[in-house]
Amino acid sequence: MTPTAGDVRVGTSGWSFPDWTGPFYPEGMGDRERLPFYAARFRALEWNATHYRPPAPEACAALAAKTPPDFAIVVKAYRGITHEPEDPDPLPAFRDALAPLAAARKLGGVLLQYPQRLHATAEARRRVAGTARAMGDVPVVAEFRHRSWATPESLRFLRDSGIGFCCVDEPDLPDLMPRIAEATGPLGYLRFHSRDASAWYGEGEKDRYDYLYSEAEMSEWLAALRDLAATTVRTFVFFNNCHRGQAAQNARAFARILAREGLAPPPPEPPEPPRQGGLFG
Repeated sequence: MTPTAGDVRVGTSGWSFPDWTGPFYPEGMGDRERLPFYAARFRALEWNATHYRPPAPEACAALAAKTPPDFAIVVKAYRGITHEPEDPDPLPAFRDALAPLAAARKLGGVLLQYPQRLHATAEARRRVAGTARAMGDVPVVAEFRHRSWATPESLRFLRDSGIGFCCVDEPDLPDLMPRIAEATGPLGYLRFHSRDASAWYGEGEKDRYDYLYSEAEMSEWLAALRDLAATTVRTFVFFNNCHRGQAAQNARAFARILAREGLAPPPPEPPEPPRQGGLFG
């Protein structure tokens, strides 16, 4: 699968959640049926379970086999690479496990999501650049949580290193990254998290992503996405507000908005499954 200029793809951060049954997946659908169902409705996926457990080559091969030919999968880097470095270094095994996705031309890239405690220092820049180099020829995007990275110097560092910048939609809080649109590598990237400032530092980390975007909020990004698409070979938009299928709902709606604005083709629209009729049809 060869990216083309202006290729904008929308999807969600993960696809297998129990509380998506009903809001997105039909009742009674088995675990093995969920990915094909998802891939019939979206053109891209951010595989974020790999942040908590490194993927096995067999799992990557299974994802490649269960998705259509023109489908892109971005793999979120294992936290032992980005958050709590481990010994021995897990990066070589992580990178090599992605080979089946690369061979199937479905590997869209790797997302390096760094914690808020990582500030924009010279040492941090060396660390990020070293990790990106170690990924070889896989496109890499970096997501930073601390506002200190929102500077021309940091953007210049990413551009010089060939690393994509992850734009984020998250609450307006003092230390968090602001909503800025930049492309510093071959990939444009946007993650929708939440705008609920009251839940961001709550007791449960998952609560911060319990948010449903309005059409007006999503549409604020249209002009920026037009610019990103004009300067990159592919732009990914992923929704991480995963509670109760909200990410899937927003992603489908936003994909239709992008199609209406001429920024992307319409999302796949598979036929609805037949419903059980009554006695008289």
